Amino acid sequence: MAENIAEGPTTTRFALHRSVWPYLILLGFVAFMAFDYHPSAKSAQVETPLALPRIRQMELSGAQWTVKRHLEVWDNVAFRGDHIEHRQGRVAVCGEVRLGADAEFQPYIVVNGRAALARDKQSDLHAVWVELCSVGGKDPQSAS
Repeated sequence: MAENIAEGPTTTRFALHRSVWPYLILLGFVAFMAFDYHPSAKSAQVETPLALPRIRQMELSGAQWTVKRHLEVWDNVAFRGDHIEHRQGRVAVCGEVRLGADAEFQPYIVVNGRAALARDKQSDLHAVWVELCSVGGKDPQSAS
């Protein structure tokens, strides 16, 4: 009876190793492809400009919403001349806003989520407006 003891298959250890080989080959192939991959400048030029208009539009839309929130006016607001200014590491959105159909356009600035009209000389953003948004040192009072 002692001689009839069932022994498990002797190939269990070998079968485990055999099942790992395809994965190791696949891993080696993927590693070789990753090592051999060199992105071209052409692919970077194709992908980057496609995203820029969307990012720019999101930035301008956010600035317009910030101006509406600052002025606490949500209806009958018109914007024109919106543009993003980059100077000396500072980013600002400049443009003109009109509140109501019969009002005149007034220059505004948005920096770091804060908005101010150019005529608000008490605002600490007035100096930033003069630096970034005014063209040729134009006085904001003459614009309105």
